[in-house]
Amino acid sequence: MSPYVSTNGILSTRKLPALVEAGLQIMSFGYYGSGDLYDSYVGVKGSWKRFEAAVAGAREKFAGKLDLHMSFVLNTRTCSLRELEYAWQFASKHELKFHVDLVHYSLPYFTEGPDRELQFQERDAPRIYEFAGRLQELSRERPDLYGESGTSIRSIPDWLLKGPDMRVPCDSYDTVWIGADGSVRLCWVTFPFGNLYSQSLASMMFTDTHRKACSDAVQLNCPNCHCSRDTRIRKHLPSVVRYSSLGQSLGFRPTASGSAPPGPRISTAAGALVNIRTQPDQP
Repeated sequence: MSPYVSTNGILSTRKLPALVEAGLQIMSFGYYGSGDLYDSYVGVKGSWKRFEAAVAGAREKFAGKLDLHMSFVLNTRTCSLRELEYAWQFASKHELKFHVDLVHYSLPYFTEGPDRELQFQERDAPRIYEFAGRLQELSRERPDLYGESGTSIRSIPDWLLKGPDMRVPCDSYDTVWIGADGSVRLCWVTFPFGNLYSQSLASMMFTDTHRKACSDAVQLNCPNCHCSRDTRIRKHLPSVVRYSSLGQSLGFRPTASGSAPPGPRISTAAGALVNIRTQPDQP
């Protein structure tokens, strides 16, 4: 297993030693822009400085013991080459594995801003494509820091502009989400199974409810978020063709539909913060 925590990092200085001692292997920091942009997103002035200190402290104290990641949240405020270059320098300086999280429309712990100002519209397409183009360059320059496939990167504009109309089968059939209140779901927001305070996890697994949830996820009978876009794209042949370099050059756009069979991997998440993967993501 590879236990990991997703956090804004501000409280990690105090809590991190105990987490590492308990077996934490991976920590992923949410990155919402730099300086005032970061402070504006979290709503607390001075948060950026505390965030920088937390990342530097984690790297200094736990080098070799903790795998550190950074999730750049891409929204209308952060979608610029300037912000991307600053984030890339930050990731390179602290040797953080770089990820890109797209602004959500279905997850309750992601904000869309006043009047949904953080969400993209068709007029934003040119800068989204420019941003994605630079991401492809960075993935070629430092694949050790940024490992997202080119196929997945090329799909980012469609994920952002189509939203729930982006029809790529979900692979959350191999995931279990556990909330801080004990609630158990197939994924972060959908398909509840029960609660750990009233029944065991084992009693919820591989039941008719669980199997139906897995089937519904593949068929997108859900809010259809864009979590795990890389693995979803790579498991879906029409999308692989569509977003391949050859498919893009030919302007090929097949309909994104299809299914994938459930697999054996199970992941758990506690309070939408802690995730434990029992096997690595399959290619």
